[in-house]
Amino acid sequence: PTSEKVFYIFEQTKYALEGRTSKAIIGGIIEPGEEAETAARREVEEEMGLNCLTMHFLGRFRTDVNRGMGWVNSYLAQQCSHNTITTKTEKNSADEVGTADVERQDL
Repeated sequence: PTSEKVFYIFEQTKYALEGRTSKAIIGGIIEPGEEAETAARREVEEEMGLNCLTMHFLGRFRTDVNRGMGWVNSYLAQQCSHNTITTKTEKNSADEVGTADVERQDL
């Protein structure tokens, strides 16, 4: 862990951006049976390669309220450091939750 204050975002491409990139905060899907904080820790590790000692729960709110689409669980990750060893194994994307996400479809 470092005492330096760092705010991590990443650059991504999305189908609607037509070849351009955007900046984004870390996010993802809670796997069946997974707790929200566990999912948040996993997403930080998967997307940024960071392990964080502290996860502060910021709140839970509805997203896309008019259609009742889901919930957002927000956390502030602190005391993070880069992984030195990666143990994640590659998964077949067809086996992943969220595979049918619109971002992966040819429209």
